[in-house]
Amino acid sequence: MSSATLVSLSDTAMGTLTPRELTVLTLVAAGSTNAAIAGHLSCSPRTVAKHLEHVYSKLHVSNRAAAAARLATELAENRRAAR
Repeated sequence: MSSATLVSLSDTAMGTLTPRELTVLTLVAAGSTNAAIAGHLSCSPRTVAKHLEHVYSKLHVSNRAAAAARLATELAENRRAAR
């Protein structure tokens, strides 16, 4: 995810996510499992699960599909606004 995208997300609920939470969410949206994300980030699957708990809370969603959909929606809206 580019820094321009991160800047444009800062005015939304996505802006409340830490850089690590945003990385985890991006990998979830790409279809990665917690175990795969943990391997990629050199942490435990439990740590990934805890990051996701924080993401769900901040975005007011209850599962990974809803969080990924929220990210996709935010990105699409930002692309439309940038035109």
